[in-house]
Order: sequence, then C-alpha cells, then structure tokens
Amino acid sequence: IIELGAKTVRFIHEMTNRDTNEIAAYAEMTGVFISIEGRRAQPFPHDLSSNAEGLVIDFELQAGLRDKQVG
Repeated sequence: IIELGAKTVRFIHEMTNRDTNEIAAYAEMTGVFISIEGRRAQPFPHDLSSNAEGLVIDFELQAGLRDKQVG
C-alpha cells in the first residue's frame, strides 16, 4: 500500500524475474470502498483501516533501496 485515504487505497504490485532480480511487471492500482446498498464510496471500517495503516510503505524510499541492491 502506498497511500491510504478514508475511502480509497492506492497500491502497487511488482513481479520480479527470479534469475535476474529485475522487475518483470509493475502495476499501480486504486481501490475505492463502496457500499453495496448505497452504491457510493464510504469510509473504510475502523478495523480495516487500522490494519491497513500497518501496510503502508514509502514507495519512493523502497524503490531507491531496491535500485541500490540491483545496481
């Protein structure tokens, strides 16, 4: 998770080549928490957002560290 809002979450997914350790595929996605009944965005339930907060990373920092390891 690279960004967590009250109603949205942005996350990345990277796949790495096992042999070369190079990034083979990259995707950045945005998710919206939507009420099934109201069909509108709504805030994440507290337990979900508090658990997700522990998964937020500084993606730019992580990318820089990864580049130093690969390069």
